[in-house]
Amino acid sequence: MCKVHIFRRNRYRLNDNPRNARMIVGDRTSGNDEEKESDAAVALIVNDGQFLVIKRKQREGDPWSGDMALPGGFRKEGETPAEAARRESMEEVGIRPEILHFIGTYSSLRAKISVNVYLSKFTESIPPVAGPEVSEAFWVPFRMLQQGENCFNYGPYRIWGLTFRILRDYLST
Repeated sequence: MCKVHIFRRNRYRLNDNPRNARMIVGDRTSGNDEEKESDAAVALIVNDGQFLVIKRKQREGDPWSGDMALPGGFRKEGETPAEAARRESMEEVGIRPEILHFIGTYSSLRAKISVNVYLSKFTESIPPVAGPEVSEAFWVPFRMLQQGENCFNYGPYRIWGLTFRILRDYLST
């Protein structure tokens, strides 16, 4: 079984209208709800019952090479985690989402980094375009995810690790 390391998470779910997101405080090890600095950030971009997912390109030396993931990446100097999530989304899929809320800070099981997660929305009808670090980018209806052992399956794709934990926590609220 995959051991879950979560520094803290504030879980949010979208009601019928994404502007009316409500916070649900879940398991967390910290006593406060303040957003923390992190090494990296990802955006859980939602639109009409679906979320945006990417498949990372195969690259030597990249511990997440070929994995399914949410758009995101490492912060640049002087950049907030939320700014990093928006910038990385634009670089990876050509979409600049609206950040709705900070969800929480997760730790990676493959590297000693902390990752802030932001619930985001994108309502335009522009399809995602895979950037240089991405081999595929597409929308997945939440209802089409099939629960596996420590993963979600969507057709031929396996969503596991950090992305699985983020989606599992989001869907469990």
